[in-house]
Amino acid sequence: MYRDKPGFTAYLDGDFHDDGAIILPNAYSNIGSLYDPTTGVFTADQPGEYAFYMGLECHGSGLKVVDLVKDGSKIAHGACFPKDDGYDYGSTFTVQRLDKGSRVWIKDSRQDTVVVKGKTTLSGFRLWIDIQDDVVGKLITNINF
Repeated sequence: MYRDKPGFTAYLDGDFHDDGAIILPNAYSNIGSLYDPTTGVFTADQPGEYAFYMGLECHGSGLKVVDLVKDGSKIAHGACFPKDDGYDYGSTFTVQRLDKGSRVWIKDSRQDTVVVKGKTTLSGFRLWIDIQDDVVGKLITNINF
């Protein structure tokens, strides 16, 4: 039932101080269970077009840049620039073609004293799956007009 329409919204509950992949261990929803809250990675179960939204909350003084990564390559980034030990927010949205098994996660690309905070979220969902040309051809051949 949910296999055709997977989606998730994961969030951070607290502060994140480590370099590298930002693990969002909590999920408001995880339809299809394709988001792994222990690794912070979404894995596509079908080829198709997927949409992703990342919202950031940062605290400190300076610039924080966080990348949205697909299979090790940056596909988008969000940034926040808190001043005077304050808070700031940033976000990004992207639509990407994923292959079956493609992996998507967020990564701290600028290690500094600015801390990623608890209102940071990552959401993703599949828009549609790719249908192989031979499957479409077979469907059209079997239609009687």
